[in-house]
Amino acid sequence: MMKIKNNIILTILILSFKLNAQHLKVGDSLFAMGFYNKAIENYSLSKEHIREYKIAIVHESNGDYVNAQKNLEKYIASDSLNPLVNFMYGKTLLQLKKTKPAIYTFEKLSKTIENPTYYYYLGLAFEQDINSIMAQKSFKRAIDLDDFHLKSNYKVALFEMRAERWDKASVIIDKIIKLQPENIDFLSLKAQCLYGKSDFKNAKKTFEYLIELNFKEQFVYEKIALCLMKLREYQKSIETYESLMIQFEQVDNPDIHYNIGLNYGYLKNLKLAEKHFMISKELKTATFENEYFSIALFNQENGNQNKALTFYKKTILEQPEYLEAHYQIAIITDETSKDLAVKLKTFENLKAKFPDMDKKKNDYIDHRIKELKKEIHFKG
Repeated sequence: MMKIKNNIILTILILSFKLNAQHLKVGDSLFAMGFYNKAIENYSLSKEHIREYKIAIVHESNGDYVNAQKNLEKYIASDSLNPLVNFMYGKTLLQLKKTKPAIYTFEKLSKTIENPTYYYYLGLAFEQDINSIMAQKSFKRAIDLDDFHLKSNYKVALFEMRAERWDKASVIIDKIIKLQPENIDFLSLKAQCLYGKSDFKNAKKTFEYLIELNFKEQFVYEKIALCLMKLREYQKSIETYESLMIQFEQVDNPDIHYNIGLNYGYLKNLKLAEKHFMISKELKTATFENEYFSIALFNQENGNQNKALTFYKKTILEQPEYLEAHYQIAIITDETSKDLAVKLKTFENLKAKFPDMDKKKNDYIDHRIKELKKEIHFKG
């Protein structure tokens, strides 16, 4: 009798196990086909603890990180050491901007297993916590463990570029490109790094190569146009800007009009330069000191001193602390005014307003003040 009873219990257990396994299997199939809610319904029918993890995966795939966190915490409550579940938990906390718990989770994981990916995500958590020093330390530790960990190399190279340490960034970037010559992300960094180093010729070639690889983003064309301007190929720069305005529907982009204006200014076509500077001004909702300054500068270079003076003064109305505008007003006043006292006062006021200006300007102003005082003394 006892034997029959035990057999019945065993049969029930086997059937229960098969039924639970069947619920999980059906849930897996439904999830794979994209039926998320149906998958959750079937997982929920299972009595196995793994269901919490599987339901969390479905929630994460559906972008529901709040419920994903809840199910992961239910799983972790009875199995806190599962690295796969803890890794997903850490990433979920990152998505929810729960930075401190995410840092704790990835630190715990990285102490258990020295995995470069754990250190990469720990770096992301520190970034989210606005702790760039610890973030970089984590990314570099990931690279120590895997020299070609792409995402960590990217983060470190980008950090070096933002600090304008172009050579350090180049070493990292070139290492990856040597291994993956068509890696879009690192080619983009290389192009920007070359631009930062003022190697505009090679920067232009690299940006053009990105287009060949079908990376046709707006900023790539903008950088090519800027490179052309830096290389003094002004007409080609204008054509590139005009093309991208149409291609990317940027006809109302004030920055593009401003740069077209610069190109026309360098070509000494003041009419078209001023036209685009004024278009830029009209399109902007903030201040216009750059447009006014550029109109002034190109007119000054072409001998139109009165118009230059007018626009330098407009620049100062927009931005009272615009040193270069004040300085150029002093230069024009010195060249055009016949009143020595006015010239002297202009330079003295400039020196008083900007006591920390660069040495070259300061030395020139001191020289002119000294010369003007001599002239005034002799004319007594």
